[in-house]
Amino acid sequence: MQAPIVRRTLPVDISTRAIQQWSRDGILRLVCILLSALDVCLGSGQQTGRSWEAKAEILEAWSCNVPCTCNFGGWPSPHRFCDSVAVFRFSSIKVQGSQLNPGAVALAGRANKKYVVFIQDGLPKPTDSFLEFFARGVLVKLHGSLEDPRRRPFKTETSENGLTAEVEGYARIRASYLQGNRPGTKIVVQNPLMFADLPISRTVKAETTLLEVGTEQVGFRYWRTNANHASVELTDRDLPASRLGVRQGRKSDPVPSWV
Repeated sequence: MQAPIVRRTLPVDISTRAIQQWSRDGILRLVCILLSALDVCLGSGQQTGRSWEAKAEILEAWSCNVPCTCNFGGWPSPHRFCDSVAVFRFSSIKVQGSQLNPGAVALAGRANKKYVVFIQDGLPKPTDSFLEFFARGVLVKLHGSLEDPRRRPFKTETSENGLTAEVEGYARIRASYLQGNRPGTKIVVQNPLMFADLPISRTVKAETTLLEVGTEQVGFRYWRTNANHASVELTDRDLPASRLGVRQGRKSDPVPSWV
């Protein structure tokens, strides 16, 4: 006798006769396992399976010409490398269902090889720990490593004409938005290639009047180069190496205090 078909809906109405037959065939055990697993996954609908999720603005600038040839399948220009600064200004951070205070973190890279990280100073410990953890996840994706992030005051501002971002004493971005043919319109690029190739759907293009970093590890100065201003929603699925409980880099790397 052929076993009845169980539709993929919950709850499942299983008859006594069907249970007896499936028990003999060993199928009931499998069904119970599957339903139990599904119940764990779905729960009451409140569990997302995400250890963190966040919303941020990205203010970034590069050493590339305008327009950036990387967005059109080309090599970086005029150099065959990229110097860059990316400032992540988080407006919302949720970790394991708990809302954290907003904050900012900046990553500066030299020739896609050396990186230095700055974290906004004066933040509550949970936010500070998350930003350091987030930076580690980004650097894992870039094949870099995090060494001694610096806590410094941040200044960021956006207006109708452009953007500014400054890590006091170490890094500065000043850029003007690129204007379209019609007055008051800005040039927007869909599905751009941006820092760490994060899932960003659109960015407002800009041109730097200053891009500067000065540390022992990373140092450069440019102007009239490519810049971007974008908004992004991120989760641990976008940076798998930043999932809670996953240690990154060296074995001595600490797990954040809120894990």
